[in-house]
Amino acid sequence: MLKKSIEGRPKPNWPAANTLIKALLDVADKSVLPQLKTLYRRAGNAYKPDIEVLLYKLGDTKPLLRRLGKMVKQARSGDRFTLYKLIFLAGRVGMYSLAEKYQRLKMRRYSASATDHYNLACYLSMQGKIDEALAELEKAFKGGYRDFGWMEKDGEIAATRRDPRFKRLLIKYIPEALQNRKKDDKKK
Repeated sequence: MLKKSIEGRPKPNWPAANTLIKALLDVADKSVLPQLKTLYRRAGNAYKPDIEVLLYKLGDTKPLLRRLGKMVKQARSGDRFTLYKLIFLAGRVGMYSLAEKYQRLKMRRYSASATDHYNLACYLSMQGKIDEALAELEKAFKGGYRDFGWMEKDGEIAATRRDPRFKRLLIKYIPEALQNRKKDDKKK
């Protein structure tokens, strides 16, 4: 089905292909590995990074590690797009220390948005660096980050969410979100 979804499509912007790739990531069924390798060899370059993530999750790490190695060299020389993609791919496969390192580089090199601080908090949280994650969350909130709905379900920030200091940050910066949460809890 994935093969039929991406054949002949030069860019991975077709919603069904993206959905299938995400579903395969969730399932992580190794029985699809041979077909996925064949698809990878035939796929256009635009699909290769996503398929490499799938291969990595299924145990074939070489294609993605090769790509990340090249991207690290390009990111050091100042390629902004490569830096963004490197952070994204590293985070997707759980290489949170690599994602953290290059997220920090990105923030130093190109000014840090509230979302950048939130993303860094996620990478830190996934490594168990709760104190640092909370500090980055506070910077995100000070910068205007207010997507409480996403924070509630984002698995990458879950460890930090369990810390009592997380709720104190919410009370300080997003009191209306907590009010809405209480209203939603009463409706249930």
